[in-house]
Amino acid sequence: MTALLDIAALSVLLLVLTFVPALGLRAEARITAQLRAADAARAAESRRPQYDRAA
Repeated sequence: MTALLDIAALSVLLLVLTFVPALGLRAEARITAQLRAADAARAAESRRPQYDRAA
């Protein structure tokens, strides 16, 4: 019985150690995509012609 509990505990530990870092990688990829989109928007904004509104 204890052997089965040990196997179950190790299985849960293995699942946690593989699943939790994968969630972190997904969050990191999402943040990276948001940063790239913001950089692209900023670059597009800087390429637009600036009109002098005071004139």
